[in-house]
Amino acid sequence: MAKASRVRQFAYGLLVLGIGGVAVYRLAFGGDALRDKLPDTPESAQLFVCLECGHAFNVTPRERMTLLQEGGRIERDEMTTQRTQYLPCPACGKTAAVPGAICPRCGKPFVRRTPDGRRHVACPNCEAGRPSRPPD
Repeated sequence: MAKASRVRQFAYGLLVLGIGGVAVYRLAFGGDALRDKLPDTPESAQLFVCLECGHAFNVTPRERMTLLQEGGRIERDEMTTQRTQYLPCPACGKTAAVPGAICPRCGKPFVRRTPDGRRHVACPNCEAGRPSRPPD
């Protein structure tokens, strides 16, 4: 009976060491493997606009992951649980670039969301110039 419990303890010890080894390997090498699987083509790039200087630039998913790890941040709004990614701006160097879009009307880049979380369809300049709908 004593041999069976020692064998069982040895087996559990090996299992714990194996799981620990896999966890350490994933922590050490898993991030690079995941980053290498992300697309790095111009077609997969997303536009980011700096809140500080207004500079617009495209970032591929692989570059975005690298920038987030090196100096970016993700903030989550407590009320809406919406996440916002902030990347370092290549022009001014501040971590203030957020996802943006190109206005379908004027073709200028703009920030897609307002600070209160509302989403823009067109840039604020074109939205302000659009006539309001008459009441029904």
